[in-house]
Amino acid sequence: MPTKKKPVTRRRQRRKIPLSGNSAVRKTVKDYGQARAREQSAKDRGARQERGAKSTRATRLADRALREQGRKLATNLKSALGDASKRMRPVSRHSRKSRS
Repeated sequence: MPTKKKPVTRRRQRRKIPLSGNSAVRKTVKDYGQARAREQSAKDRGARQERGAKSTRATRLADRALREQGRKLATNLKSALGDASKRMRPVSRHSRKSRS
């Protein structure tokens, strides 16, 4: 059984009431205040991000310096151990003859 379509109801548009002089100024001031608040929060966000990037950069530079220092220490240690092992006299068990 076919159903009937509902009649289309059109919404009436609201009429914009013209603002009087004082209320127009108030609205403009309010809009400017909101825009300034948005701009300030964006600026704060940018500054916060910049501080974070700066601290991260400093940390990475410190890590790099520590890594290089560790590498130098490791090579110095290896060379010192190699030199020490070359300088040691070979000690064997049979080097001394037993006196009987």
